[in-house]
Amino acid sequence: MRPANFPTLLYSNLFIDNPITDERLPERLYVSIEEFIVSNTLAKTITNYKGDVPAVIEVCTGIANALLPLWMHSRRFVHRDIKPENILIRPSGEVVVIDLGIVRETGAVGLTCDGWGKAPLTLDYAAPEQIANDKDAISFKTDFFAIGVLMYRLIVGEHPFRTRNGMDNFELANSIEKDDPPTLHSIGFTNSEVSAFVAWTMRKTPWQRPRTPAIFLKALSSLTNS
Repeated sequence: MRPANFPTLLYSNLFIDNPITDERLPERLYVSIEEFIVSNTLAKTITNYKGDVPAVIEVCTGIANALLPLWMHSRRFVHRDIKPENILIRPSGEVVVIDLGIVRETGAVGLTCDGWGKAPLTLDYAAPEQIANDKDAISFKTDFFAIGVLMYRLIVGEHPFRTRNGMDNFELANSIEKDDPPTLHSIGFTNSEVSAFVAWTMRKTPWQRPRTPAIFLKALSSLTNS
């Protein structure tokens, strides 16, 4: 059974033959049908959050709580594609995470080629270890990085690493891997506690980020009182 913060899977099947004509398909076709969720994507409402730090903390706490069953699963799954388009907000404010298409089991044998630029990802929210396609380094801390980037973008209204219009993918990847954006506190958007948390999640190497999902969630939740 899927956790409540993911859409209910209503049907899935792998087709080798056309179900109507019984003719062999040129490629295998996987079909899945999920519940329709009355909601807005975070991508559609992203501008509403600029400067509203409590609202950003609330939605990102919802994302983390939704992902917790993946992170704490015995196989330690990683979503790997946290971005505004994959976050739904119900009218009640409840967060739903969608698109499990590139979920990865920590430590599993990779299906893609090794090396820079060959990993499945959305570059704007990819951690350095994803960009490098360092499969051994990809873990729940990879999702922490994406949430940190999302928090920064929501609060400031600008992407922390996409610093000018027209940046190509190579420039953006290089910035994610090497640059440290101005802290939220230094540019006047948050207090030092929120600023430090966001900077912590966006550290370049995974071991420098929160060590466990419990530590991550505790630190994130504590920001509501800061």
